[in-house]
Amino acid sequence: MSKHRSFVPSDFSLRDIPGFLVAYVIISAICVLAGLVLQAIPLFWGGMLCGLGIGLLGALILLRDSKAIDIASLPELSENVRTKCDDPTCTFPSRSFVAAVKTYCDETGASLTEGTDVLKAYVAKRQSQHEVANRNITNG
Repeated sequence: MSKHRSFVPSDFSLRDIPGFLVAYVIISAICVLAGLVLQAIPLFWGGMLCGLGIGLLGALILLRDSKAIDIASLPELSENVRTKCDDPTCTFPSRSFVAAVKTYCDETGASLTEGTDVLKAYVAKRQSQHEVANRNITNG
């Protein structure tokens, strides 16, 4: 049984705060400051600033980069994870797939997104190899 530790502030970092909470605080601060600025300027310029801000926000959302995960740079699957993935019932939304992802993430420290992508690629490769083998057997 592990010994109970009291709260130590150094145990926590900004990574422990959910991203939506950080975004909420930042957006709230921007809205409060924008409201104060808009109250002090004429309506025309307030509308102009709001329109430019909404346009800029829309452009940022449309042009943002989606991070593609480089599967080759992530750690390879251990024998334990391969054993779980080689089970025929291990397909994407199944419980066995989730268990394999959890094991992979626990072993490597990868995020859930990275673990899911790695195991999806492994399962897809395994299924394509089985399909090729079955075609070769039926073609003789």
